[in-house]
Amino acid sequence: MNKLRLTLKESPALPLEGELICPDIMKTLSLEEIEKLPLLYGNKTYPLADFFLVEGEPAENLELIGDYARVKRLGEKMTCGTITIHGDVGMHTGNGMSGGLLEIKGNAGDWLGGEMKGGTIHVRGNAGDCVGGAYRGSTKGLNNGAIVIDGNCGHMAGELM
Repeated sequence: MNKLRLTLKESPALPLEGELICPDIMKTLSLEEIEKLPLLYGNKTYPLADFFLVEGEPAENLELIGDYARVKRLGEKMTCGTITIHGDVGMHTGNGMSGGLLEIKGNAGDWLGGEMKGGTIHVRGNAGDCVGGAYRGSTKGLNNGAIVIDGNCGHMAGELM
């Protein structure tokens, strides 16, 4: 099975927007294009390679290694493939997801699987507040798919499911 591995060089001091770290986007790009993907950090964009060591080959299967607790929006709007994360993840992971598998071998931040429409998220640790919930002003939270949390989750889980 082909796999793309991203290893976080060091935990970012500020939140890093990781919505481009998604099989739907990465499976169609070359390694060079993946390394150049622009990620928002603070109020500037930087290439993905400034933060991650990229190994393997482009594929629908991503393996992420490191402490991603300050990386937001991983797997956003994911429709296919798998993301396996060996560590913690930040806010909005799996936001708007409609397919695929997101496996987190650690803890997850707030808004995990917000407004999820399909697929599966499995957290081996704990999750924060508003898991599978609706964003402010929306009328529907999680309306398809599954979120499994082996540990505890915070307040307002499944709000407006």
